[in-house]
Amino acid sequence: MIDRDLNASRNILTWALDPKKHIKYLERQAAIKAAKKGGITKDKLPKAIPARVLVTTN
Repeated sequence: MIDRDLNASRNILTWALDPKKHIKYLERQAAIKAAKKGGITKDKLPKAIPARVLVTTN
């Protein structure tokens, strides 16, 4: 339990200090780039990352 709390607090701190370096943000940007290469139209790409995407619960 303590390890997960520590990990969660580190994730929140990372997101708060620099959201663009957060792993979930980087993963989303890579997915958007791949979708663009795959021919997905711009209006169907996600425009923003909701906060719930950046938090993973086990």
